Amino acid sequence: MSGSGGRVARATAPETEARRLRVLVRVCALALVVGQLLTEGVLLSSLDALVTLVALAVTVSVLDRSPRTLGSSWHGPLDGAVTSVVVLLVGHGAEPLLVVVGVPVVLAGLRRGSLSAVLTWACAVTAGAAAYLAVPTGVAGAGEPGPLVLWTVVGLGAGLLAAGRTRTRRAVLDSRAPHAAAHQLVEQLHGLVHERGLDVDVDVLARELQVTARDLVGADRSSLWVLDDQGTPRLLSSCGRLGESDEAQARLAAGSARARSVDSLVSLPLSAGEVVFGALVLERADRAARTDADDVREQLGSLALRLDTALLAGSIRSGATHAERQRLAREMHDGLAQRTWPSATSPRSWWTWPTRLSSPAPLASCATRSRT
Repeated sequence: MSGSGGRVARATAPETEARRLRVLVRVCALALVVGQLLTEGVLLSSLDALVTLVALAVTVSVLDRSPRTLGSSWHGPLDGAVTSVVVLLVGHGAEPLLVVVGVPVVLAGLRRGSLSAVLTWACAVTAGAAAYLAVPTGVAGAGEPGPLVLWTVVGLGAGLLAAGRTRTRRAVLDSRAPHAAAHQLVEQLHGLVHERGLDVDVDVLARELQVTARDLVGADRSSLWVLDDQGTPRLLSSCGRLGESDEAQARLAAGSARARSVDSLVSLPLSAGEVVFGALVLERADRAARTDADDVREQLGSLALRLDTALLAGSIRSGATHAERQRLAREMHDGLAQRTWPSATSPRSWWTWPTRLSSPAPLASCATRSRT
């Protein structure tokens, strides 16, 4: 499905698939009408009505592709009313043409659900009854209105079935929507990394950000902080000694989203768009020097965005790795449980149950921690 050259195939969009299904319903209905007209030998006498119905189907299909009319509530009812009038007035109520009376109802059910199907059916019945009663001599060839009633009832049933299918399809799409959105974002990130050489190495970007900031400010040390899920600054990387007030300065800068310059300390909030994800604290070597902190923050905007992207990518990787480790741990736990579970012959075998201890690694100078 994918490779170094990118995707070679892509799934059809749900709206495109639904539109193709509606076109297929129209084509099948018209094909059925043509077959019945040929069977009864009345194709030539009903040719004008058939051409009108084809033109109507093409027009409605074109409107169906337009974003302005895609969600319009009048689309289906108008289609149903016009179709009924054409069948009864132009086609003189010929029985082979009555199949298409229920088509707008089915399409309304597919497009918008049961309420739209019922409304379209009501408009089709009302318009058809008005045409039948207004020009009785023009529809005398249709005989009794029984076939017309039959096909309208069949159309209503088919429309409600189509609405049920649409409701089920929407429920499936809604359940998949979060995963589809996440898949699209990950696919875009994959393309940026492998096709455009986007650097998502947190260590490299954090070091580059600090070096650039120190050059701009004239600082001899820096510390880079990121916000955790509770909004608390957590040290990501530092170059030089860590000041006692660095964390407090990072908290103030990230909380206020404003660059700060106090004495020899410069605190810069780091943001990606409107979201602040961390702060950078620098200490100038020359206390008397003056720095435009807002200007420095603006110059670091591109690097900050790249760093946040790398942190998000690292978070995705660490989450997947953590889930895989938990799965392996459960499998190992189940396997060991089957082999070391206490039995009647070894009542104290559970005393030797294995344990796993771990201790956090110390943070070295200019080292980088990944965001969890």
